[in-house]
Amino acid sequence: LIGPFVGWRLFGLCGPDLLWSMQASYGGFAALFYSWLRPRTRFVLTVQEGDPPERYAKRAGPFRGLHHAIFRRADRVQSISRFLSDWAVKMGFEGRPDLIPNGVDVSRFVVRDHSSLGERVTVVSASRLSHKNGIDLLIRAIALREDRTTLEALARELGVESRVRFLGTQSHDEIAELYRDADIFCRPSRTEGLGNAFLEAMAAGLPTIGTNVGGIPDFLNEDTGWLCEPESPESIAESVNRVLAAPREEIGRVTQNAARLVRERYNWDLVAQKMRVLFEQAISSKRILIATGIYPPAIGGPATYVPLLAQGLIDRGDRVRVATFGDDKTQRGSGWPVSIVPKTGVAPWRYARMCWRVFRIAKRFDLVYAMTPSSDGFPASLAAAIRRIPFALKVVGDYAWEAYQNKHQESGAKNQELLDEFLEKKHGGEIGILERMERFVARRAKTVIVPSVYLASVVERWGTPKEKIRVIHNAVTFVEPTRDRATLRRAFGVEEKRVLFTVVRCVPWKGVDFLIGLLGKLPDDVVLVVAGDGPMQEAWERLALDRGVAGRVRFLGSVSRHVVADWNAAADAFVLASAYEGYPHVVVEALAAGRSCFVTDKAGNREMGDLFPHVVTVLPYRGESAWIEALSRPFVSHDPSRLRFQTVDAMVEETRHELHVCASSR
Repeated sequence: LIGPFVGWRLFGLCGPDLLWSMQASYGGFAALFYSWLRPRTRFVLTVQEGDPPERYAKRAGPFRGLHHAIFRRADRVQSISRFLSDWAVKMGFEGRPDLIPNGVDVSRFVVRDHSSLGERVTVVSASRLSHKNGIDLLIRAIALREDRTTLEALARELGVESRVRFLGTQSHDEIAELYRDADIFCRPSRTEGLGNAFLEAMAAGLPTIGTNVGGIPDFLNEDTGWLCEPESPESIAESVNRVLAAPREEIGRVTQNAARLVRERYNWDLVAQKMRVLFEQAISSKRILIATGIYPPAIGGPATYVPLLAQGLIDRGDRVRVATFGDDKTQRGSGWPVSIVPKTGVAPWRYARMCWRVFRIAKRFDLVYAMTPSSDGFPASLAAAIRRIPFALKVVGDYAWEAYQNKHQESGAKNQELLDEFLEKKHGGEIGILERMERFVARRAKTVIVPSVYLASVVERWGTPKEKIRVIHNAVTFVEPTRDRATLRRAFGVEEKRVLFTVVRCVPWKGVDFLIGLLGKLPDDVVLVVAGDGPMQEAWERLALDRGVAGRVRFLGSVSRHVVADWNAAADAFVLASAYEGYPHVVVEALAAGRSCFVTDKAGNREMGDLFPHVVTVLPYRGESAWIEALSRPFVSHDPSRLRFQTVDAMVEETRHELHVCASSR
């Protein structure tokens, strides 16, 4: 109840860069209230609760919703064990907790050789005398081989009072001395956040017995100690007897492993260093809201790019949230929150819902980053403008031109405009609306990120100032083929063939009709394999039949990336005869398989020749004689390890830098 007043007091006294709450209890409520008053202050929550989770739920009572809100509000959660990390996520934290355990002052503990035990064995346990720590179970176990008054009475009742000593509160130095004189440490906890007493005992070289609950499995296993069953005095007694009966060499090995583990992973210097990094990351981090039209399990560029970028940003300390059009099948639980906007209804209604969703979420965010200048970018840019926060945009194509191409394809029109021609004209109707929309969104953005130099020129022709545009090549994650090349060629029945492979969406500007036309003028052993589906597939199949080359063209339809990888491994060359590509990832994937590539001189294809000049041949668009000459020569494979591809880490670093600069321009 006093948490809000403490938060208000903090609000009046100072304006910190970072708010750190130790546990989601009294301090957590104060931090929650303060973060409502100052929503842009970074909030770090440490969870090291040791009682059962259900006890905290019961204690929260009518304030249970506020208790969950502490976790949802935190920018970073630091937990001391995997058990507490899982609990934080269950409580509503929208991210991946930072696992940084508590440390041990190893300088206070002198490792004594406990591998040789005498006739009289001292079992020590250090803990609060609470039910969760299971001291009653330990006393019952001693008889077999809640508060102090109750436990002493239990010892008398069981006739072991002369064998059980209650020492009361002990100083740190007294605990260290006690461990030096003891022979075994045992604490049969019912639950445990981490269990520093265990770590201290291990640092002192004591054979350590514990239960497999809470955070204990993070450090205690058969290599570092002995495990007993929870709620079982018999199992505790059995574990003590196993230690007593164990060979000296085994005890020495286990205790040395345990002491080394504590010194390497649980020393305070290391913990302090990790906490410092966490605080620095939290203060310098940005809250980035990504708006996208598609998201996994949907297939497409943004659906691949957004998870890669989101994971990379989170790994570097940023907080990410995704707003996407989707439905019940849309993927959740990826390590960042995903807010789903229903994709039903007419376009203006969908845009309004996306705008409202982004507006609501963006209150605490530093930046809105949209994946296209249309369905997600237009409403997101309006929401960012109303919130007065920076807006960044990614452009991977001209959506007005694609709509124009699809419209003319449906009408059966010929001589459709290529993108460069399209950009020189103004269009009316629906196409004109899309043109004005994407130009408005691009001009509204403080930063426009494109994957190729060609697309940078496209966005510049939209009227976007050149200084706003940044070229960052997309990374490609490679998939290994399932079998070796010879086996795949036998399986595909192409051992005696020269295979031209292409991966396209079956739409007019991809140029598969041109490739089919070439086959009749190439040697008979040359075959074409097309991966991908779309509205033009049936028309191209009929064209192959009409040209008498149907037996030399294989349409795979929509296939997985593993199938694509297999065909890249089996093929002799990769071909891309398209009139437009923003940045052709499929070429990069083929190069990674060692295939020589042949592409047109249109749009982003030209850039492949600049980036990989010795293995990519750039040929005139629909220049039949040049293509026939190039494809009639022997195909030469190359060593892909000598090529320099854009890595995911490099792409994330470059993108993060630009987004941080954009967010700081507020």
